[in-house]
Amino acid sequence: MVSVFLGGKILTFQSCNMFRHLYFVYGLTPKNNMKAYFILILFLLTHYLSFSTHAFQHDTDSYSSNCNMSNEVRATHQVYEDVIDNSIETSMHELLNHLSIESEILIIGETHTEAIAKHTLLENLVLLQKNNYKSLAIEMQNQSQQNSLNQFCKGQMNRDDFENIWSSSWSYHQQTNNYLDVIEKACDLGFKVFAVDTRDQPNNSMDLRNESMAANILQIHNNDPNSKIVFLTGSLHALTEPLDLVDDTTKEFVGNTSVKIELKTAMPKLRIASINITNTFPMINIPIYCPYKNRTKEFRRLVPESDFLLFKGTREIQLDYVYLKFKN
Repeated sequence: MVSVFLGGKILTFQSCNMFRHLYFVYGLTPKNNMKAYFILILFLLTHYLSFSTHAFQHDTDSYSSNCNMSNEVRATHQVYEDVIDNSIETSMHELLNHLSIESEILIIGETHTEAIAKHTLLENLVLLQKNNYKSLAIEMQNQSQQNSLNQFCKGQMNRDDFENIWSSSWSYHQQTNNYLDVIEKACDLGFKVFAVDTRDQPNNSMDLRNESMAANILQIHNNDPNSKIVFLTGSLHALTEPLDLVDDTTKEFVGNTSVKIELKTAMPKLRIASINITNTFPMINIPIYCPYKNRTKEFRRLVPESDFLLFKGTREIQLDYVYLKFKN
């Protein structure tokens, strides 16, 4: 995997897949990997704006003239205190069971580069099935790829062929097997699996994607109102309120809505909850202009006795629930 910091953004590529492209286009072979790396860096430097990138607060290293370090430190530590005050004395499994019973749509929010949310969902699919969940909606594939997804679920396409289709539209290749494990088990248990994103459409802004995904999920619900839906997606699509206080760069990326907001707007009485499962301290609703600090490590120093924290969302963390599992 190759990660490059450019323009305040982290670009991550699977080097083996990029090399396949380089070998084909430039006639390179595995014997001259150094030449491939050199061309790769030049390629990134000249073309990075055309890649799909994610700019997150916790990944931004740039320094701005708007930086007021003392104010940001004070605001960030207030967020930490609020999180600790909102911590819940229960297990993640117990909360997941409670939310799945009480909800008609349960959103599993994740950080795409991490395995933990996929593993947790995989381990709890049987529990969800017992609680009348019959549909799994996923952000990771576009609605236009539903036929391939159906074929894989029905055993009409093998895993290797489906993996190629999956990887062609979802760039987090290091997590492909974890995603496919979830889908394979869901299909084996009788879940209907739905691809709900529309990022392959000409206008694929975050707001339009959120609106389209919400509409697709509502269609699944309307077609079978008595069955429940679990939705696996990035945590930004599970926001309960817009992030109105973040800096302009972050705001442009995050947008003004989320799938959850759109679902609640369309059907206010629909029971929807989210649990966001991550190893990384979530995005916070304050403007960040000062140089990067690792908030996950910084926060863990305040709760050294625990290897995880389960908490309700706060004013600055616009999510229902967060399960933050610290890495050793």
